[in-house]
Amino acid sequence: MKMQKIILFVLFASFVSKADISDATRNDKAVVHYDFEDAFTNDSADPGYMNVEIPDKANAKYGAALRLKWYATDRSKITWARDVNNDGYLWLKGSTIVRSMSMATKIHTECTKATSTGLTIEAVVENNETVEERTGQYPADNNVTRNLQPSRIVSMSRDFTNRGTNFNVNFALGQVYEMGDRFMGAVTTAASNNLFTQPVMSSNTAALIQGLGRPATSYKQKIVFTVNKGSGFATLYLTDRNGNLYPAVNTQQGFNGGTMANYFSRWNSQTYLNVGNDYIPSTGILSQPESFKNIAPGSTEADNPNRYWKGKLYRLAIYCESLSEKEILGSAYQIVKNEVFPIVNVARTANLIKASEIFERLTGTKTPIYNPLLKQMEERLNAFDPVGAAALVTDHPMFYNITVRNFANKMSNRDETIAAPLNDFTATIIGAVRDNIPAKELLYGNFFYQGDPSKAAVPSDDVDDILRSNNHYASLDLASYDLKAVLMKRKQIILKASTSNGNTSTNNNNINNIQFEPVDNSWAAGLLTTRQWAAAHMIAGTNRRAVEFALREFTCTPIENAADSSGPEDVIGRDIDRNPGGSRAKFTTSCRACHTILDGFKGAFAFMTFSGDFLKHSALVPNSTQNNANEDNSIVMRIHPDAPGVTRKMNHNEDAYINGKILRDDNWVNNANSGTNKTNFGWTRMSGKGTADFGKALAESKAFPRCMAQRVFFTICKREAESKDDAFIKKVAEEFSSAERNYNLKYLFQKIVANESCLGGK
Repeated sequence: MKMQKIILFVLFASFVSKADISDATRNDKAVVHYDFEDAFTNDSADPGYMNVEIPDKANAKYGAALRLKWYATDRSKITWARDVNNDGYLWLKGSTIVRSMSMATKIHTECTKATSTGLTIEAVVENNETVEERTGQYPADNNVTRNLQPSRIVSMSRDFTNRGTNFNVNFALGQVYEMGDRFMGAVTTAASNNLFTQPVMSSNTAALIQGLGRPATSYKQKIVFTVNKGSGFATLYLTDRNGNLYPAVNTQQGFNGGTMANYFSRWNSQTYLNVGNDYIPSTGILSQPESFKNIAPGSTEADNPNRYWKGKLYRLAIYCESLSEKEILGSAYQIVKNEVFPIVNVARTANLIKASEIFERLTGTKTPIYNPLLKQMEERLNAFDPVGAAALVTDHPMFYNITVRNFANKMSNRDETIAAPLNDFTATIIGAVRDNIPAKELLYGNFFYQGDPSKAAVPSDDVDDILRSNNHYASLDLASYDLKAVLMKRKQIILKASTSNGNTSTNNNNINNIQFEPVDNSWAAGLLTTRQWAAAHMIAGTNRRAVEFALREFTCTPIENAADSSGPEDVIGRDIDRNPGGSRAKFTTSCRACHTILDGFKGAFAFMTFSGDFLKHSALVPNSTQNNANEDNSIVMRIHPDAPGVTRKMNHNEDAYINGKILRDDNWVNNANSGTNKTNFGWTRMSGKGTADFGKALAESKAFPRCMAQRVFFTICKREAESKDDAFIKKVAEEFSSAERNYNLKYLFQKIVANESCLGGK
C-alpha cells in the first residue's frame, strides 16, 4: 500500500504550561508519543475509513511504532486542524474513535516488566463540551456517583468494560460532567476488581474553582495521571487557567497491588489503544463505524457503549514509569514546587480570607484559598504586619501586568481610560514601580522603559517602532509578554532630522524622504516628554492641554478647581479675547481665571509640538516662519517670526488681542499660589525654565503625593476616596513622601490595600 507523508511544521511549545515534562524525558521514556503535528494519508481507495494515520514518535527502543488511525466515515465528527498559534490538534466532535492499527503490545510488554515503576499518561486537551448530561449516550449520563462511566479521552482495552473475571480494560483516562467538570484516571492492578469503582478523580470544587473545561473559559489544559507500583499511590495533575500544574488529587485507594512484579498482572495482552471512545465489538473486527449505538444496561452485547469524549487533543504520551514530580514539572520544578496547591483541607480563618482579598486587589486575579502564598500572608497578618503581607504579592507578575498598568493607563490618555493600548508612558510607570524608582523622578527624570530586545521578540527600532510609532509597545501587548520580566530602563531619546540646521527656514521636506536619527533628549522630563504624553496633549492646540492635564493627572486638580480670577492678566496670550461677546466681566470671571494659570505655565512646553506622528523639538528639526506650513506632512516645525524656536501655535491667532503676551522662550511662572491654591498645591517652586523644571514643581508639591495616594486608592479599592477617607489619605501621603519611603509607589500600593476602608469598599 503506497503511503504519502504529510508533514506540518510548527512550534509545539506555545501551548505548554511553564511546568512541563521535558522533551528529553519524553523522547527517552515515552513508550508511545503522539503530538498530532504530522500524519500519513493513504493514496488508495478505502471507502470505510478516512484513510489518515497518526504516527507514533516514541523511541524505537520500545519496539515498532504504534500508529493511530481514524475509524470514522462521518467527517463532521473528527477533524485534524490547527489553532491560532498553528499548533496541530485532533478535534473530536461526536461519537467516533481513533484506534491503534494493531494491538498495543509494546505498552503491555513494557508496563508489565518487573523493572517498570508504574504508569504515566500525559495529555494536553482543550475541552469545549457544553452539556453535563448528554442524550444519545450510553449510559444516559456519566454520573460516577451512580457507578457509571466517564467519557473516554484515552483507554487501552479490548472491550468496553471488565466483565466478571474477564479483565478487558488495562487503563483509562476520562472526564465526567456532573456538578462540575472532573477528570478521572484508573488502571487495572492486581488488587483492583473493576476499573472505575475506585478511580483517581479531581473534585467538583477544585474543578469549579479552576474553571476547568467550561466553554466560556476554554483553554489548553495539561493532564498527567501517574501510578507508582512501589507506593501504590496514584496522582492526577491538572493545570489551572494560568498554566500552573498542580496535583489535584493523590490517593492510594484501589491501587495497592502487592509486589511490583505482579502489579499489572491482570492486564489483558490483546488490547488496543483507543482515543476519544471505547470501540471493540464482540467479533474483534472494526468494520462497522456506524455501529456506535446505545445498548440497554445489562446487555451482553459488546457493541460500543458510545462513551465518546468531545474536545481537542494536542498531545498524548504514555510511559511505563511512574514519573517523579520533578520530571513532571520539568524545568519549572524549583519555581512551581513552592506554588503547588496542597491537597489538604484549609481552615478559612478571617486573616486567610483577608489575604485572599488583598491578593485579588493587588493582582486583579483570583486564587484558590489553598494557594500556599495566602498561608504566608496569613502568618504576617497574624503578626499584625499587613504591609508585609501585601509585599508578598507586589512581586507577582499580575500586579504589574494588570494593576499597575491600569493605574498608569488612566493617566496616559485624554479619555482617562484604562483600556488604552500599552505605550511608553504606561511602560515607564510599570518599570519605575518594579525598580523602586522614586515617583518624583517620573516627572523630570531622564529615562523611559521599553522591552528588552534580548527578552522580547518585538519590533524595537528606535526610529520606526518607538519614536515614530507605537509599534514596539503594541507588539509587546499583542504577544502578552510579562512586562515585569521584559521591561528595561533607558535614557530618553528624541528624533533629530539629518538636514536640520537649527532655525533654517524650509517648507519642502517630505517627511518620508528625510533621514532621522535618535539622539539623547537633553530636554527630558520623564513622563512629560514621552511620545504618548506628547501625542495626547501636544498635538495641535496651544500646548495648554499639556499643562491642564499635568495638573489633573499629577495633582488631581481639574483646571476649574485651580481657576483664580484674581491672577495676573499679563501672562495671557494674544489669542484670548479680553472682551468676549462684548463682556469684559465674562473675561475676568471665566477666561482670565483659567488662563492666568495655564498661560503662566505653558512656557514649559514652548519648544515642542507633536506632528507627523512624532515629538518635535525646534532645536532638532528645520524651523519655518511660514504660517501655512503643514507640520504633519513635513519635518518642519512652525515658529513665530518674533519668537525664534517657540512653536508658532503658542502665539497664533494674535488678532484676538494684539496686546496680549508673546511667548518668546521656555520660561514659566506659577500663578496657582494664591488663596486656596496656596494650601491645596503646597508649591515649593514659583517659576522655572523648561519642562523638567515644571515637572519638578509638580513633583515637589504637597498635592503630588496626595494625588498618587488617591489614584492608588481608586485603582485597588475600586472606588473614589470619600471625605471619610481624608485622614487616611493625608497620613499615607505624608508617609509616602517621607525621607524613609522616598516616594516609593510599590509601598503606597502595599500600605493602602491592607487598610480596612479599602478592603470593605467594592
